Amino acid sequence: MNDLIFVGPAPGRGDSTRPLEGVIGEKLRRLLCMSSEEWLLQNRTNLNKEWPGKNGKGDSFNTIEGYSTALHLMEGPYKRFVLLGENVTKCFYHQWEPLKIFSTTEHRRYLLLPHPSGINTWWNSRVNVEKARTALQAFVCWTNQYHLDPYAKT
Repeated sequence: MNDLIFVGPAPGRGDSTRPLEGVIGEKLRRLLCMSSEEWLLQNRTNLNKEWPGKNGKGDSFNTIEGYSTALHLMEGPYKRFVLLGENVTKCFYHQWEPLKIFSTTEHRRYLLLPHPSGINTWWNSRVNVEKARTALQAFVCWTNQYHLDPYAKT
């Protein structure tokens, strides 16, 4: 069973019904060095099921729906969560800190990534992209045999 899930905030305007496809899914797929077929096999979801509309430069976010969906996911079979963006992170009751990897007492593991949208300028830095690639690849390979930070020196 794959205990890993990628969680985004909401589909973009005109995005397909499959979560984290299009430009954002492609960026994540490339960071993970996965084929398109491998990416399609990954568990992916959005906290908002429909595009919530615009809010300034970016998209809106339905926080109530986000908290409800996050709670449902935490009660499910998943043990490793890649949370995309600050809104998603807050819905899982965690403080936003980009690239943070941590475990909880409930034996869940989290990786907090900035949302890979075109609006987020964090991704404009090659250094940040390489840090994200390293963290994401380590996290995806992190199995239940590890109980500490995958970057810890042994």
